[in-house]
Amino acid sequence: MIEKHRKGIRAELIAHEYFIKKNYKVFPALHGIGPIDFIVLDKDNNIRNAWISHLKIILNQYMINNLSIKLGGDTSFDIYPKGWDKTFCLRNFKDYHEIIFVGDRCEKLGNDYEIYENLKIKKNGYAYKTNSPDNTIAIMKKIIKEKQNER
Repeated sequence: MIEKHRKGIRAELIAHEYFIKKNYKVFPALHGIGPIDFIVLDKDNNIRNAWISHLKIILNQYMINNLSIKLGGDTSFDIYPKGWDKTFCLRNFKDYHEIIFVGDRCEKLGNDYEIYENLKIKKNGYAYKTNSPDNTIAIMKKIIKEKQNER
């Protein structure tokens, strides 16, 4: 399923129930596979990375080099203009004393990579990698405790 966002396009490789109810077109080979099955399949076979590599080859053949393609979520990837990654929002936070970011796709092909790396090197930036909602809660509790101890 291809879905347009304000920042770009999301390619969803499986048919979530919502998309089926709305009669969206889905990739036939993956029709009927559930999210959990796809996550395991993708982890074992790098399906999304293969799609991304193939799309980059096609875009390169047409000399389209102004797009970024990144893993997003567990079942999709995002396509957007270069420079429109999550660091784009930082221009709105120039006057902030601290910026804290928690993301799950902080590896090079992930859609959190640029902001994660950017904030790791800033004096007022903090970047944390999470792997689950429970891990995110633990990170946030740790940050809150550290901030309370600073006072």
